[in-house]
Amino acid sequence: AHKAASIFMVFSGQVKLKRLDDVYKILDSGACFGLTNFVQQKASGHFHAQVGDHGAIILEIPREVNELLEDGEGVGSTQAEFFHAVCVLLEREIRDILRQVFSGTWCHAKAEIAGGHVE
Repeated sequence: AHKAASIFMVFSGQVKLKRLDDVYKILDSGACFGLTNFVQQKASGHFHAQVGDHGAIILEIPREVNELLEDGEGVGSTQAEFFHAVCVLLEREIRDILRQVFSGTWCHAKAEIAGGHVE
């Protein structure tokens, strides 16, 4: 992964997000990073990605994907559906942070997100 206003998805393998020598988060296949930078249209710069010992495949969704998805406006357009998916991913990321910070006060039975119930 390089510094870009993109979403990066871990297709296979494992990726460590690091700042200096400290590991911030370890991401496995299916996880993504760069959502905030994507939404803010800013190149990443706080963390760098390090591929795990056995390699990894990382897919990049560039910010320019917005232009490729222009097939109409409003609810139901491909563009609207894509950004709804981005919002759901952001919400899940925020929820996971809240679970870590306030672990003793999190109510799993009442945890709902847009598009469905939390597993």
